[in-house]
Amino acid sequence: MDIYFFAKISKSLRGIQTWEQRPQAGIGDEIPYPTIPARSTPDKFQEFALPGGLGKTLTFGVTVDLRYSEIEKFLQAILNRDIQPNILINVVGARMTLAPKYDEETGGVAYQNEPDQSFQYQETGSSSETAENKAKATREFYQKQAPMMVRLILTCQVIDFDPSQLPDWAKKHLPAWAQ
Repeated sequence: MDIYFFAKISKSLRGIQTWEQRPQAGIGDEIPYPTIPARSTPDKFQEFALPGGLGKTLTFGVTVDLRYSEIEKFLQAILNRDIQPNILINVVGARMTLAPKYDEETGGVAYQNEPDQSFQYQETGSSSETAENKAKATREFYQKQAPMMVRLILTCQVIDFDPSQLPDWAKKHLPAWAQ
């Protein structure tokens, strides 16, 4: 899993630090985070300021390779507000692709669990029977295939809220964890 912050965390550091380098999707290809311009750098990315000096946004990208069936659990874990400390995460963009598998010997990219065998079916004199045999063989072939890994690419935002900037009447309505 990769986590990438789009803006500099500390303005005192000059240049792009090692941890600020955008994760790569392959050789020389940056991960295309949804809603974020390609080739944006931490020096140039601007977070949004909340009105009245109440804080600003903190935007980051999450990239994870997992089985398709696990995506729902992963998203529920990110968006779960019952986890301590309470952080409200907004998903502002999502993209899902097949997860690449890198071949160390050739340096090529393949996709995981590519079928390495073909299916066979019996042709008969009747076209409807041949179509039925083909459909059955196809169904059995795909039922035997292992689930594919997918790459889930999320653009998320957290609001860095400053409760000290609230008017006095609003401060008493804050939950205990925000005071």
